[in-house]
Amino acid sequence: MLAHPLRRIALLALLGCAREVLAEPPPSASGRQVRELAAPEVRSTVECPSARRVKAVPEVLARQVAAEKSTPALRALLQSVHLGGPLEAKACREATVPASARLELIRARVLSVDSEDLLLVARGTVCGEETLLEGVVLHPSGAADTFCAIPLPFLPGLAEPGRFSTEVTVENLTDPVRQVLRVTTNLQSVEELSYWEWQAGALRSIASVKWGIFRGERRRESTAKVSVVGAGFPRELEVQESVREWARSAKSSRDGRIYEPGSRTKKRTYRLCYRRESPGSPDAYVECPEP
Repeated sequence: MLAHPLRRIALLALLGCAREVLAEPPPSASGRQVRELAAPEVRSTVECPSARRVKAVPEVLARQVAAEKSTPALRALLQSVHLGGPLEAKACREATVPASARLELIRARVLSVDSEDLLLVARGTVCGEETLLEGVVLHPSGAADTFCAIPLPFLPGLAEPGRFSTEVTVENLTDPVRQVLRVTTNLQSVEELSYWEWQAGALRSIASVKWGIFRGERRRESTAKVSVVGAGFPRELEVQESVREWARSAKSSRDGRIYEPGSRTKKRTYRLCYRRESPGSPDAYVECPEP
C-alpha cells in the first residue's frame, strides 16, 4: 500500500535532516581536532639522556626564582632545570645565608632549525657575596613542558664579585635559520668575544678574540673591534686590532716591576673564515687565506 503523498514528503524531509546531523563530527571529537592543530607535537632530533630531561614552565619558574630569598628553596627551584650546582657548596647550604637570583629567558633556534630553544641564564648574589652565573639551553623533547637541559660551558657557576661579567645574545652567523651564541666576557682587564655553535652533540667555541692588558715579561695592551661582514652564509668576521707592546722591563725595589720606554704599536686588519682545518675536526673560524 502506497503511503499518502504528504506523509511521504515529511518522511523524506526527516531522513534528510538526519543525514545532515550525522555528517557533522561530535562536539568532543571536534574539540580534540582543534587542540591537536593548535599544539602539534614537537619531535626532537637531538639525543637526550634521561638524566638531562626536565619538566618545567620557564616563565613561571623565572617568576618563582625572582621572588625567592631562601637559599634551600632557591637551590631546589634552580635544580629543577639542572642549575644551582654551585649552591651545593658548604658555604651555601645554610638556610640563613641570603640568596637572590633572576632568570634571563632568551628564545632562539640553537640546536636545530626545526624547533625553538630557550636559554636560561641565572644571575644573582649567593653564598654571602659571590656572584652566581650559570645557564642551560632547554631544547623541546616532544611532550608538553618537557625539555632536554644542556649546560652553557662558558659560564663559571660562581665568580668573585666584580671580577667576572658576561652577556649572552644570539646571532645568525653560520646559517640563515640556526643561530649561534655570541658571548662577551670581561675578566678583570681582559675582554673576550666568542661564538658558540651546536656541533656533534655539544656547544663548541668556533671563534674567540681577546684584548686588554696582559702582564708578564712583556707587557701588552691591545684593543680589537670585531665586525660581521659578507652577504652570504657562513658570514666572515673582520677584526681590527691594535697592539702596544713593551719589549723590555726592569725591576725597582720601591715599586716592584716597572716598564722602561721603548714600546711599539702595531695595527692590522684581518678576516676570519668558517671552515674545517682537518678531517674530523669541528668547523671553526680561522684566519682567511690571502687573496
